Amino acid sequence: MAQSVYRNCQLTIATVDMTALGAVKSCVPNFDWVMHDDTAMGDTALSRSKGLQDWSFDIELFQDFVDEGVDEKIYTAWAAGTCAIIWRPDTAAVGVNNPQFSGTGIIPTYQPVADGVVGAKAAIKFRIQSQGAALTRTTA
Repeated sequence: MAQSVYRNCQLTIATVDMTALGAVKSCVPNFDWVMHDDTAMGDTALSRSKGLQDWSFDIELFQDFVDEGVDEKIYTAWAAGTCAIIWRPDTAAVGVNNPQFSGTGIIPTYQPVADGVVGAKAAIKFRIQSQGAALTRTTA
């Protein structure tokens, strides 16, 4: 079985290449379905069916407050209401071994500083959630 180390993902938010900014600390994709209970009388175990696709990305970026920097870009994406997201496991070209996932999401909460402790590395943590569109997976 082939194994890999997750060390250089490609992350683009609202057309801004966060990877190129050197800002990405972590990015965790979450792919889910809204599950419905369709258990009927007489069943001896729970039965479920999947409903709508629900996806999100938990992201942590190193923060800066410079012109055209991380704070400005993420605040603008948050204020816009929706934003495009593109993620793939590596910055290499899209392919069968490096699929690309893209969609339109929303940033529900923005905190410019994740840890306000004196001496802490300035970083932000936030989630981009699906907003009305399924996530697309491409390999070419």
